[in-house]
Amino acid sequence: MKKLLPLSILLLVGLIIIPGCKSGKKAFKQGNYEEAVYSSLERLKKSPNNNRAKEALQEAYPSLANFYKSRIASLKSNSDPMRWEEILSMYTTLQDIYLEAQRTPGARGVINPQEYGVDQESAKNEVIKSRFRLGKDELAKGYRENAKLAYGHFERVYELDPQRSDAEDLMYKAQELATLFVEVKPIPMHSRTFKLSNQFFESQIMEFLKNETNNPFIQFISSREQKRVEQKPQHILEFVFDDFIVGQGYEKETVINRSKDSVKVGKATIGDSTVYTYATVRAEVHQFRRTIRSSGVLNANIRDGQNATILAQRKFPGTFEYTDLWGFYNGDERALQSDDRKLIKRRSRLPDPPPQDLFIEFTKPIFSQLTSYLIDYYRNY
Repeated sequence: MKKLLPLSILLLVGLIIIPGCKSGKKAFKQGNYEEAVYSSLERLKKSPNNNRAKEALQEAYPSLANFYKSRIASLKSNSDPMRWEEILSMYTTLQDIYLEAQRTPGARGVINPQEYGVDQESAKNEVIKSRFRLGKDELAKGYRENAKLAYGHFERVYELDPQRSDAEDLMYKAQELATLFVEVKPIPMHSRTFKLSNQFFESQIMEFLKNETNNPFIQFISSREQKRVEQKPQHILEFVFDDFIVGQGYEKETVINRSKDSVKVGKATIGDSTVYTYATVRAEVHQFRRTIRSSGVLNANIRDGQNATILAQRKFPGTFEYTDLWGFYNGDERALQSDDRKLIKRRSRLPDPPPQDLFIEFTKPIFSQLTSYLIDYYRNY
């Protein structure tokens, strides 16, 4: 005898299935034919007999195919050399749907999609031809902005056909012509009080600029590297610390009075009974705080490599405070709080950090601001 499922479970199953089925219908009504087709196919993979999904697929696929074929015919009569990119995209979608339908048993008999593999390949070849021709035309113009456009065309050709070594070679040639060389000058250090080194700060900046800049047309080089290349830099980055203070320290003592009520302080025996006595206990906590403040401002200039004029200028402040706490107490230990107990573990301060460490710490927020600024500045160069 078959067991009937409870009504609550049947309703729950219905709630799970219906929204998925309706998503294809909803997408179709909104004119999102491609979404409607893929949503219906996905649902039929999980539930081959889903009538709602079949109905949505049966409506959406012909609408999508007719729209794309009409659009393709219109584009083919156009003279825009970039038209083949859109044609390729539409043929690729139609071919992907054909392949997806072959892998979906529930779609058989619902739609009979046409195979577009030959058309897709033909459109791809047209894209390669038009892009290669456009790339050579842009490259012949000889200007940096044209070389950037040429790079994009050759990159697309190489992406579609990795065997096109000529496209790869021209892509790198275009990149070379479009590359803006930016020399990063060393940061001068002037400190009468401390012998400080900015090598760590400089190294981090160079490493970040070389590895994190996503613009293929920007190359950051150090002054040492610039001497070894023939290319004169188009931009020069100069960094100077306008002012900095390392190790400005001061101490402060704070006296905190603690008390705790109803603390057991004694007991007495009266007859056969033990009587406890309670009282308020007190302690005086002496907290010492040593703060060492380090701060500075980095001035950054971007100069034109040809005439040294300033193209951009920005100042970046940074601050770091080192804090050390220690202390002692007088009175009853039972009045102390947990923070007081941690404090009194040390009765004297630690040695101050080396000035070089303090210098590195206050340059960390400067580094974050500076690199974000440079990435934004050169993002679309």
